Amino acid sequence: MSSPLLENLYEEQPYKTVFFILIFLYILTFYLRYFINTTRLPGPVPFPIVGNFPQLVLLLLREKFNLSQVIQILHLKYGDFFQLYIPFSFRDPVIVISNAQIVEPLFASTSAIENKFHLRTGPRQGINELGISKKGLYLNRDTESWIRNKNFFVHGVGSVNAAKDCVVYASKAFEEMEKSWVEVGSFIGKRDLIAKVDLIEWIFRWTTDIIFQVTLSENVNSIQTYKKIIIEKTSNNEKKSNLNSSFNKLAKSLSVTRMSIDTETFIRNMQNFFPAVWIFLATPKWTRDYVAPVSTMARQFKTSLEVVNKALVKIIKKKREEISGGKAKEGWMDFLTTMITAEEDKVVFSDDDVRENLLHALAGGIITLGNTLCFIIYTITKHPNVKNQLMQEIDSVFKENDILNYEDLAKLKYTEAIIKEALRILPTVPLNLRVAGEDCRIGEHQFKAGTQFILNQQGIHLNPKHWENPTEFDPSRFLSPNSDKNMQKNSLLHFGAGTRKCPGKLLAMTELKCFLALFYQKYDFVIDNVDMNNNKGEWDD
Repeated sequence: MSSPLLENLYEEQPYKTVFFILIFLYILTFYLRYFINTTRLPGPVPFPIVGNFPQLVLLLLREKFNLSQVIQILHLKYGDFFQLYIPFSFRDPVIVISNAQIVEPLFASTSAIENKFHLRTGPRQGINELGISKKGLYLNRDTESWIRNKNFFVHGVGSVNAAKDCVVYASKAFEEMEKSWVEVGSFIGKRDLIAKVDLIEWIFRWTTDIIFQVTLSENVNSIQTYKKIIIEKTSNNEKKSNLNSSFNKLAKSLSVTRMSIDTETFIRNMQNFFPAVWIFLATPKWTRDYVAPVSTMARQFKTSLEVVNKALVKIIKKKREEISGGKAKEGWMDFLTTMITAEEDKVVFSDDDVRENLLHALAGGIITLGNTLCFIIYTITKHPNVKNQLMQEIDSVFKENDILNYEDLAKLKYTEAIIKEALRILPTVPLNLRVAGEDCRIGEHQFKAGTQFILNQQGIHLNPKHWENPTEFDPSRFLSPNSDKNMQKNSLLHFGAGTRKCPGKLLAMTELKCFLALFYQKYDFVIDNVDMNNNKGEWDD
């Protein structure tokens, strides 16, 4: 017996009735399939059409767009192996792994050609828009290009020669920074010349000067430029005039005038590189074009990359002119010179290839390393006992006024343990990416080719299945003779693993040790209103 109400509704609005019935059936079918599927992974229940998009947006807004923190929240709720439905960005569910054993197949140490997980992502419109899908290292999907670039990184910035040179550059840059602190203190009238220093800002200038020396054999004088800016903000006109005169004389004698780069603008815009990659990777084009605040951030990040790329184009042009004019420095060739002159070995890099590789080297050397160093110092400061042991070790290896050398840095075992433990607690690369190159099986689950995996490296580092007291900062866990052997494989991923592990690991560890040794030989550090929860998601190479 039919209902008169339904009959009247159908007679008056037949198309609307059919439409609502179809919608109801679609929703019913969607959830029946979802809940009947016994092989599905845990995860937030998706909505029809939009998947988990609403839940993720709310979490991102609550966590101030800290994607890593959102993933940690979901990890605690859904476990080591869960899935997310993000239909606007990915066709199939995105799989999140926070367990060292489960992640093992994705880090298989085979060649890039044989490894079915050697790519980070599938085809992505946003990455194509940034022009990095076939260049550089981070998201390069061209296997031959990536292998060629990786080899140049390994033999360039990843070499022992680069690490040894780094010790010299780091010492000189630190000495320059110390002098600048004294000058800044005297200009602003401080009796205690180094009473208060914004160490974070100085660290990024220090890393900038070093990486430009390693990659270009050029001193861009970032520390001097930053000192000048601080003094100009705090000194009177007469002092400014004297400062400008002395700075101009200095600039004429330094290569900064040849490179013609505004380091302050360069650093400020370079800091948007990794956020730009994440935004353009994870969001569909229509959100980047029309939906605030994503559209605002996308425009800002894209503008920043344009500024950085223009500066790099000028640098490459200058270097080519020096090489063709016979003005290149003799001896060991820097990273940029090696790429430009590679045609002699039948390996040809276009200017775009050179620019992108240089961009990735500088981004890692300035931003990733700077962020890492800031967190390590923050962590040391929060643990006075650790700091005291660190200072004792440094004093035992380097006597007062000793010149740092590469060989002695290897004796800093406790210092290295501090670095490892700090990066275990909060890795500079909290999230990593891999995509299945073909159909695959991980654990008890089957996945299609093209499935996107998020490797929650911070979740692995803090997983109690792999670490005793995982949230406790304890460098001594890395001091036992068999600590590496006893460690669960892939449970420490501070420099990545597998075919895409960071090629600059040796250089990075050398630079981190240099700063800690140079700084804690003479100074202590007190935290003043620092928020360390604003960790940005970068990744290994």
